Amino acid sequence: MEGLWTKATILANTVHNELERCPEGRVISAIINGKPGYIRITYEGGKRVRKVITSDSALVRALLRRELLTNEQDLLARSLKALARALEEMPGDDRGQILRRMMDKHPQLEFEEVRALMDGGAEDGDWARQPYEQLGSYPEGKTQITSRGLRVRSKSELMIAEALYDAGIRFRYEQILHIGDAGYAPDFTIKRHDGKLMYWEHCGRMADRRYFDRHFNKLRSYFSAGIVPWDDLIITYDSLEGSVDMRDVRSVIERRLLVF
Repeated sequence: MEGLWTKATILANTVHNELERCPEGRVISAIINGKPGYIRITYEGGKRVRKVITSDSALVRALLRRELLTNEQDLLARSLKALARALEEMPGDDRGQILRRMMDKHPQLEFEEVRALMDGGAEDGDWARQPYEQLGSYPEGKTQITSRGLRVRSKSELMIAEALYDAGIRFRYEQILHIGDAGYAPDFTIKRHDGKLMYWEHCGRMADRRYFDRHFNKLRSYFSAGIVPWDDLIITYDSLEGSVDMRDVRSVIERRLLVF
């Protein structure tokens, strides 16, 4: 129950923050000059203003995204209320029903268009699932398997990956990052909701001198390329006992990644 509460709270905060950045107003579908189109509804000085925005595809997409987020915010509010009452079942509404509701209201939309909106509102909504250059060395070291079938190298990385899933954060595991003539593989390359790329290195075995030296040399290369902890680099460490503090992980996600 605590895990569900944490997941729902993070998602609710994410939705709220994105809604704050959405353009004002709402969009309605209409037949305009005999063709399907979109009209934006806003209020200025207490008066209702209608404007045809069919040709402004970016604004149409943003307002459709706002409508989806509003529906999702309502769903999350009900979910949190249900969890607060310690109910085991979530409310009957779900994302599938939201999708069907959107398609009923905007019949000219294709199914994949609505799915893309639900996945993040951007054309690269499937960014994390697109092919990418990945570290191929020592595949036998990937002994841990996440709930989505991703193989990672440690239990700590598995726990971080699961926390990223829960927060709705898109990431790629061990994607090659080229710096000069060399290639490096951050543990997680993350695309925030605002489009900014972030790199997360989680380090264990710091008592191992060879591991420590490799880590230090990698950080020097990152710094030389302008990838730094005060901007786009996240660095976390295992404790001396070899475990990761998930409170720190969740704090990093909320402070550094759920940013709009």
